[in-house]
Amino acid sequence: MIQNVSSNAAVNPAAALAASGQQNNAGGNAAAKQEKTVTKKAVPALSELDAKAWMLRQQVGAALYDRSFTLREGERALKRMEAIEAYANEIFAKEGGPTDRDLRRLANRLNNADKLLDRLSNNDRGINLSSLEGIDGRDIDVVQANLADRIRHGLNDGSLTEDEAKVLVAQQDQLAALEAKFRESDGKLTAGEMKQVMDQLRKSADALNQARNNGVGVNLGSYSYADAVNDRQAQLEKMLADGLKAGSLTEAEAETVRNQFAVVNEEEATALQNGKVDWREWVNLSSSMNDAEILIYDLQRNDDGKRLADSYVDVVQVDKRQAQQLEGLTRGIDNGSLTNEEAISLLDLQQDIQRSENKLVRDGLTRSEFLRLQNEMNDYSLVAADLQSNSDRYDGLTPRITVPPVLPPVTDPVKPPAGPAPVEPAAPPVVAVNPAPAPEAPVAPPVTANEAAPATGNAGTPAPETDEAKSSATPSVTKEDDTVLSAGAQEALKRAASSYGEIRDRFAEFMTKAMADSDRRVIDRVSEYLDKASERRKEEGERSERVSDNRKPGVFGKPGSDDDNAIWPGERGRDVAAEAKVGAYLAGVKPAVVTVQNKIV
Repeated sequence: MIQNVSSNAAVNPAAALAASGQQNNAGGNAAAKQEKTVTKKAVPALSELDAKAWMLRQQVGAALYDRSFTLREGERALKRMEAIEAYANEIFAKEGGPTDRDLRRLANRLNNADKLLDRLSNNDRGINLSSLEGIDGRDIDVVQANLADRIRHGLNDGSLTEDEAKVLVAQQDQLAALEAKFRESDGKLTAGEMKQVMDQLRKSADALNQARNNGVGVNLGSYSYADAVNDRQAQLEKMLADGLKAGSLTEAEAETVRNQFAVVNEEEATALQNGKVDWREWVNLSSSMNDAEILIYDLQRNDDGKRLADSYVDVVQVDKRQAQQLEGLTRGIDNGSLTNEEAISLLDLQQDIQRSENKLVRDGLTRSEFLRLQNEMNDYSLVAADLQSNSDRYDGLTPRITVPPVLPPVTDPVKPPAGPAPVEPAAPPVVAVNPAPAPEAPVAPPVTANEAAPATGNAGTPAPETDEAKSSATPSVTKEDDTVLSAGAQEALKRAASSYGEIRDRFAEFMTKAMADSDRRVIDRVSEYLDKASERRKEEGERSERVSDNRKPGVFGKPGSDDDNAIWPGERGRDVAAEAKVGAYLAGVKPAVVTVQNKIV
């Protein structure tokens, strides 16, 4: 237990007199012992703990967006938050609720998580917020280009009015001027300056999403992508015809391509059964059409016909879409539409996409490789939409408290007079209390970016992204009042319920304190040491397994840095051998601790 100790240098008069008059202390007057007052650390309020957990989650989202966290670091931070959430669920599930000690330990874990976030934001894996060294800030340009594309698409599909687009473009111009001011000296920015620009870009992205879904322009929830599908099919048909004419495709190869066209046509027919192609159907069709183009590309570069040279795509086309997907992920973390577990799974998928990109861009990104990456990101988009639109949400650390109904006191039943048996009253009619509406067919989430097929062969054809949060609205239920009591009776019931609640709380508090004996404190202390040793061994193991991935500049680590092999400043000079000895000792102590714990339970 952490204690605050205050000392008072008060002199004991009797001790001072004895020291001056007796030979017991040959040195003369002796200083009296200081009186120590031990004060227990204040128990943190549940609301404070809950607010801090929310704040830490929002810091994780902000750090991912401004690139002070890498994807791997964001996953690590959320795993820490998930462990804290699990501990909170454990202590709230205890009979009698959490003890003061439990709440102090929960507060301590949150404080440690805060320190972890600070360390991760001030290392050289992402942008180092504590560094004044100039960086190129390439990710700013990627995000700005993505926002410009989305404004243009908003005008094309009608989800943005001209006035809305003018406001959004003006915001981008202001941010470009701010960035230019930061770059005046040497053409670079510091990490802190980059964070300022990225934070403003995040607000601009939120404003863009709201403008495209405010109901003023075209409703993207009911938008049909049928025309986009037809345009892409026409492009593929032309590619097939050109390949046959140029001799880069044989007739047998063309038949293989037509079979893939048939798959696309079948999916399109299924989608159009309701008269439109919604967002999810468009994403699936986009992947199928990408497969058809990949097939054409690869067949035109084999030895059966005239072999064509490879064509390449600028990697920024991938980075722009990945930046938008990261934006949607951080928004889900920030507003609670993603649980910790869901956000961790999405970060894991983003790292898979990043690893694929890192392998493919080393020798240049061919059109075929680009389309394969697009299909990976299409799959991610569908998973992200499902997770952000389900009923699971992050609700904080404290559980929702349901107040049980107040029951009338039990009284002795009045014995009925002798006579004929009373007639059993008729059953009351069944009344539906705000019945839930019948489930509707799944509705595609609102689309926040319409990434249309390009006019040129080198541009990308990714499916649009969605990053709208789940609806937090829940149907209200009105309880039927079937009992009418007098005002005096209601007041008596309230007093009885209040008295019962006070007795119950006092009894629970007494039982909780009685169970907190010394053996439990020993177990907690040793378990804490075991946890720390295990965590440190795990960190050492992770660092020893990391291999440089030769990251390209501008992807979600520091440009040109070896993300996985960076060393935390606080870990330099760690005595690994000494920690191994401590870990071995604690492992030997653990069986004895478990034995004591079993006796207590």
